[in-house]
Amino acid sequence: MKTYSYVGKKLEQLCSSRFFRFIWIHLRENKLTLELIYFLFISSLGFSILRSLDAKSPTFTPGNLDLFFTLVSAAAVTSMSTVEMEVFSNTQLVILTILMLIGGEVFTSWLSLKLRTLFFKVSHKDDDTVDLSLSNHHEDPSNNIAILELESSVSERIDHMEVLKYKSLKFLSLVVLFYLLFVHVLGLVSVFIYINAMSSARNILKQKGLHAVTFSFFTIVSSFSNCGFIPTNENMLIFRKNSGLLLINNYSPSNSLR
Repeated sequence: MKTYSYVGKKLEQLCSSRFFRFIWIHLRENKLTLELIYFLFISSLGFSILRSLDAKSPTFTPGNLDLFFTLVSAAAVTSMSTVEMEVFSNTQLVILTILMLIGGEVFTSWLSLKLRTLFFKVSHKDDDTVDLSLSNHHEDPSNNIAILELESSVSERIDHMEVLKYKSLKFLSLVVLFYLLFVHVLGLVSVFIYINAMSSARNILKQKGLHAVTFSFFTIVSSFSNCGFIPTNENMLIFRKNSGLLLINNYSPSNSLR
């Protein structure tokens, strides 16, 4: 919770800058452009990181175009690749997993809610400052009392609705974050326990040179985001005798939010 609070404060400070407020005001009405910038950014960042890491096999390294295509596919959760998944090292698989996670529908929905909450809070702080300065500047004791009371009543109603909207956004962002973390932790633990309990599944991972934790996290994130990537060349076909593992990965809770 302390980490979440710290990240939230840093995001609020970032969103309070004039530059980011300018971008948000001009792009929030054009969601297509905003999402395009987001996915291009995370894909380019992932490519630069993945390119600097060594592949599993020193004799073969994916080309830049193939690598970027795979990264964009992971970020957009489309599961299209021009290289075999087993060429990636354990660290590279972790990067691909993170891209699938932050490119998934549930995470992007939470990010949108979080940004709306932060910008909502910052923009209303500025509005309050402007309103106070205007009211002090135009203060006139000769104004009609009835008009002042009416304005006060309307202002209170608007403030109440704005506060309610802010609290709703904040609560919804927490619910989505809890759902995201709960399902991934539950899935990770379930797959990891199954692999350690079933020698056949464990032996397959040893033959492929895959870590159990990395495989568990990768497959759960891929299943949850409906991406379809699996860190084996045969996909889940090689686990056809492990019905329990197939059932765990075939369940996609993200569909319940659609």
